[in-house]
Amino acid sequence: MLESFEILDTRSLHNDTDHVSGSIAVGQGPPQSQVKSMGDVNNGIHHVGLSFDQVAVDLNQPVVFNYVIINNGHASHEKIAGELTKVGNALASRGTQAAASALAAGAGSLVGASVGTAILPVLAPHWARSRVG
Repeated sequence: MLESFEILDTRSLHNDTDHVSGSIAVGQGPPQSQVKSMGDVNNGIHHVGLSFDQVAVDLNQPVVFNYVIINNGHASHEKIAGELTKVGNALASRGTQAAASALAAGAGSLVGASVGTAILPVLAPHWARSRVG
């Protein structure tokens, strides 16, 4: 679950136009992604509330969760949501592949497991400076 994020210093003069995505992948199953437009936000803590309900996980099955927060007020919500979903799904898939390889090699290799060299599109020149709460 991604409950909230905090903006310490907006990149724009007053408000950033932020978009948040969260993605999860379990084992070899297809990744799931959710995207939420946060609208124009200023410094402070902002409630997101993205969650994945009832995700079934078997013992020794890798689970990968990632999130992306961007500041982009110029592209359409549909374009941003599509790109964030592609990026989140790619990261989650590569993460479960890396975790499965590390598990097959032994639990000790989980530390420092590589996600690989996936080429992901750059959606915006400026990433929102934020922390996840």
